[in-house]
Amino acid sequence: MRQVLVELNKIVESFIPWRQSPCRLPIDDVLRNHSVILRFITLLFFKEIVMRLEGSCHCRAVKFSVQSDSAYPFMHCHCSICRKTAGSGGYAINLGGDARTMKVRGAQHIGIYHAVIREPGKRARRSPAERHFCLKCGSALWLWDPRWPDLIHPHASAIDTPLPKPPEVVEAALDYVAPWVDVPNGRGHISCAQWPSESLAEWHTRHRLKT
Repeated sequence: MRQVLVELNKIVESFIPWRQSPCRLPIDDVLRNHSVILRFITLLFFKEIVMRLEGSCHCRAVKFSVQSDSAYPFMHCHCSICRKTAGSGGYAINLGGDARTMKVRGAQHIGIYHAVIREPGKRARRSPAERHFCLKCGSALWLWDPRWPDLIHPHASAIDTPLPKPPEVVEAALDYVAPWVDVPNGRGHISCAQWPSESLAEWHTRHRLKT
């Protein structure tokens, strides 16, 4: 086992600079913990990288950073909330971040909007989800929901860090798409009238982009 890990370390070292590698582990420590061994191998072969995402609003009054293990912007939501609050291309629940790692500068310039949910035959209600935006320039920044307090969902449009291109794109909420939108289809695109059955985490796991 020791020799296997030594060789794995050599492979990582040859392809990834140590200062950027998520896989650098002391061999003796790894040998004492089988779960760490599995984690090491998973990181090496299944492409998962915890990214540090940096973002900002357009006027740069608000800047933020967050750690993300679900950083592929895979879903285009065409619902009226995303379209009206973020110009459609802001796609709120698109990236996944660890809310505990969120750091914000310029918090005094942030506003919060609770979207009104309107469904046929039902009374309108306010969503508990908090959509954060810049009060100075109006940029959509991130969504946070108290029902899932450990998660935060930055808008891909607010991220300054180069994001990886998803191998597949989900076109969601097509029942609500504006008639002028040219929705991509064909190979590499999945169409959903409402929302996909897969969660953000499940999509990343299926594509071996998350463990």
